[in-house]
Amino acid sequence: MPRPQRAALVIFFSLTLLPFTVHGAEGEALDPVLAALELELERSQQLLAEKELKPYFIGLEAVEVQRVSISAEEGGLHGYRPDRRRWVHADVRLGTPELDSTHPLRDSDADYSGSGGVLGIGEDVGVLRRRIWEEVERRYREARERLQQVEADRQVLVEEENRALDLAPVEIHEDLGSAATLDGLDRVALEDSIRQASAIFSASSSALDPSVSVAAEAYTQWFVSTEGQRIRHSNVYYRMSLVADSIAPGGDRIQLSESVDSSRPEGLPGTADLVAAARRLDERLMALVAAQREDPYSGPAILSGRAAAVFFHEIFGHRVEGSRLKQVDSGQTFLNKVGDSILPAFISVHDDPTLKSAEGIDLRGSYAYDNQGVRSSRVALVENGVLKGFLESRSPSTEGRTSNAHGRRQPLRAVVARQGNLLVTAHQSVSEKQLREQLRQRARQAGLEYGLYIDDISGGFTFTGTYMPNAYQINVLLAHRVYVDGRPDELVRGIDFIGTPLQTFSNIIAAGDQREVFNGSCGAESGWVPVSAVAPSMLVAQVEAQRQMKGQAKSPLLPPPPATEEGSGDRLLGQLSAAVTRATEELTLPGAPRPAWTEVSVRDFDQHRAVAEFGALVSESGAPSRPANLEVVVGDQKLNSSRISGGSITTLPQSGVAARLVVEDLGENVPRDFWLIADISFKAALQRLAFKASARAQVVGEEPPPDLSPAPVVQHLAGRAHAAIPRGHLNQIATQTSAKLRDLGLHNGSVSARTIRGNEYLVRSDGTQVVQPYGYTVVWAAAAAVRGDGLRVGMTRQWLARTEEQLPGIEQLGAEVRRMGEALKHRMQASEVPYYEGPVLFEGAAAAQLLVQLLAPSLRGTPPVPQPGRSYQQQTRRGPRLNRKVLPAGWRVSDDPRRRHEQLPGGYDYDQEGVQAEPVELVRDGRVVDFVMSRVPRSELAGSNGHARGGLGGQLAGRLADWSVVPGRGLSSRAMDRALARAQRSAGLERVLVIRALDRSSAGRLGRVSEAVWRYGDGREEPVLALEFLGVDRRSLRDIVAASAEQQTYGYLASTSAGGKIGSTSGMPTVIRAPRGLLLEQLELAYPGSSQKPFAIPPPPLLAEQDGS
Repeated sequence: MPRPQRAALVIFFSLTLLPFTVHGAEGEALDPVLAALELELERSQQLLAEKELKPYFIGLEAVEVQRVSISAEEGGLHGYRPDRRRWVHADVRLGTPELDSTHPLRDSDADYSGSGGVLGIGEDVGVLRRRIWEEVERRYREARERLQQVEADRQVLVEEENRALDLAPVEIHEDLGSAATLDGLDRVALEDSIRQASAIFSASSSALDPSVSVAAEAYTQWFVSTEGQRIRHSNVYYRMSLVADSIAPGGDRIQLSESVDSSRPEGLPGTADLVAAARRLDERLMALVAAQREDPYSGPAILSGRAAAVFFHEIFGHRVEGSRLKQVDSGQTFLNKVGDSILPAFISVHDDPTLKSAEGIDLRGSYAYDNQGVRSSRVALVENGVLKGFLESRSPSTEGRTSNAHGRRQPLRAVVARQGNLLVTAHQSVSEKQLREQLRQRARQAGLEYGLYIDDISGGFTFTGTYMPNAYQINVLLAHRVYVDGRPDELVRGIDFIGTPLQTFSNIIAAGDQREVFNGSCGAESGWVPVSAVAPSMLVAQVEAQRQMKGQAKSPLLPPPPATEEGSGDRLLGQLSAAVTRATEELTLPGAPRPAWTEVSVRDFDQHRAVAEFGALVSESGAPSRPANLEVVVGDQKLNSSRISGGSITTLPQSGVAARLVVEDLGENVPRDFWLIADISFKAALQRLAFKASARAQVVGEEPPPDLSPAPVVQHLAGRAHAAIPRGHLNQIATQTSAKLRDLGLHNGSVSARTIRGNEYLVRSDGTQVVQPYGYTVVWAAAAAVRGDGLRVGMTRQWLARTEEQLPGIEQLGAEVRRMGEALKHRMQASEVPYYEGPVLFEGAAAAQLLVQLLAPSLRGTPPVPQPGRSYQQQTRRGPRLNRKVLPAGWRVSDDPRRRHEQLPGGYDYDQEGVQAEPVELVRDGRVVDFVMSRVPRSELAGSNGHARGGLGGQLAGRLADWSVVPGRGLSSRAMDRALARAQRSAGLERVLVIRALDRSSAGRLGRVSEAVWRYGDGREEPVLALEFLGVDRRSLRDIVAASAEQQTYGYLASTSAGGKIGSTSGMPTVIRAPRGLLLEQLELAYPGSSQKPFAIPPPPLLAEQDGS
């Protein structure tokens, strides 16, 4: 299905291994990606040739995409967002070209499953080879399993009629073109253009959420194969788009778009042209809003050239894509019609990816080679109405056919036959005036008052399978009534063009003399690919149109907000205050309750994240952003619209509505965004409150507590300007520290470095205003190794700080990463221990992790979100409970967010509900005496203590911030050793388990052992290979028999959701102060066993230095 930018709709829908030479000088010196592909192809070919099941073909493809996007709304920019990514795909085939491991499975839906993996953006050949090897290894394993399924199909199912090859031979090419770049993109000029054009919509009376954007994409593909293909080619796409939407008086949602595509930046429109286009789009939108809905229609119609182009792409093009014709569940409309007339004799259809432009417009569907390395060419599909063939990949539709270079895919998807540039040609044509006169004549003969002129369509869906009628339904965006009496055309809307393909094609009776171009993206089995279609306008003798479902949306209750009055101070804060005040005071519906209050949260921040593997950069991302969430609340503190789930009964609209604000303090975009989302939130709140009141009335049991506790109005404006993020330094941290893992023989070794820095805003209509700093810096290192038996073992480390300046230096970080890698390598030599039962000492990080994973959930007091059909007691009885024994007698736990650590993030002055943080005693003498609370009360406990935390727009809940766990009696280091020795003797064991790190886990569950040793009575230690806990939960903490007096401070990123995992580089910064050692007398652990079969081929070696050899 074609997709014009944001207006997205989904369509349902004898070879041998040849000698191979690595072109080292040219490949490695000039192109590390090509070098890595060739080296791994040769190595894979040699090693897999030794297997019982040998591949007869291997093809390797790498794709790099560099993207830049800039968008604007009402005069302000969303920011400049560059992105660069690479992927790798391996096509490993077992069997023969006649029947191989890719053969369609007749009783399976797995034929269009995912494919490929991520390939780093660095230029280290050794690291690139690792990622390529992983993909080859994975696809070889899949091919072995799938070949068995294919052979089973042959044995148990009827004989197949279609004997097409699974891999047809093709011409072999060596063609190393240049890689694509986005050189010549004038960012400043483009930003100014779209800023000015978007400002046009500020005064619009119709456009609700318009935007103007520019996107640039540089696409480079590499392909090598055991047949000898050696290809590098590229494409560059530029697109400038305008999108505007509105709601018609009857409730229909309307969206219009306009776009310009070019292969060169200078082909994009200038500022004056873009501003004019914005005005035209706004005028078209106003006219369409005022237009009447069309009644169901049956009669003649003209499709404009653009509409005909989209129509042929949808209705004809998808039915000649050869991969579908090979599927047993396909309708196969044209499979047996080659040589038959299927279109009028004056129409021919071709698909020509070699064509760069048509009618003066650059075509998006152009390419030199498809994703299987086949050179593109012009393909005749229909000549003078007669079907000539199909669009083919290397797995052709029928016997005797070969690829014509239409095997295409989006990265991480499987290749299927897809369209490129679909060209519809009329050998006989008439002028536009004559075509319209023929339309009038046809309508008059049919006794109709008018015929339809369909100006634009936006896709829809077309069924090509046998499981539903082989029909289509196309959304008509713009149409006109052309009256037979000569009256002016009348704009109409609200219809879908429906029918079956063969019937519609037989009714095409004339074509215009001017062709038009559609450029877009098409989504189908192999993902989204760029496409184009070119066609003349066409007169169809008989079409059928049905009414679209009538929209139910009300237009915004309030007019757009007035222009912002400029003043001193924080412009964003002023806009937030004006938005919540206006929403609370002015939103109203007759007979409905008014808003009780409105609140909005915004995070105004910049961020950067770098990921490197073995010293090579894999990815980098991040840009300034302003996500926001606004909620209008209806009701009161006892019963309101805020917290309620539809459960299994219904899907309720969200209480808070999200928006992505522009990052510039320019224009009127922020007030307009809040005008729209406040309207949505208020209407949703009315629905939610009605459902909640009804659901509560049907539940028996005790009265639930009020929905919300009161809180004082506060003003806390502590935001501050932040220094720019040192992106290059973060990249260096990731690359230089991960390089320390390079020569250790590990399977994976990566480091991620991330900084997020900015301010967090909370504004409520009661006058509350809180602005405070938000952010943190984190480094996450992960290493993994795989033994010969397939056992995968990993280790991780995390460093958390307020800013990157407070991290250890790169040398120190690198040394610690190196020690982690060496410990993992040493651990891999350890022996398996199938089972352990006895005392366990948790040391260092493991002691803190034990408490974080098992104790923390028992200290959080916010009850679950109410669900229909369940009482408050039913929902809370298994959750946290006051007076529950959670630790041994004498132990204490407290939390104080204001107790800020000098280097670790986690503390704050006010929580995310605007309540001042308070210290709270949580556990006394081993029993829970209080909870960390948000404003949502419990039946036995009400009032917030300033601990509401969570993700922006998610459900806030009482969460820990800076908590401390203090034992009743702490032991010295020597006393802890003696306690461990006593426990060992009591258990009658030669050695005991000492755990130093745990894997991350979800709340209430203990992660696997990540780092541990066996400690003998004489002090010797041996590494533990792998163990996981059996039967451990929060109750196990009651059995702690000893704890060290020495305390440690441990920072971590808690999950923003109640049951989520602790984060690696994202989450809520949290600090725990806990004993450095905890001894439990009796725990059970078991060896987890291997998780995968041994590798078919070993990974390529990584040299200590970054080297391409």
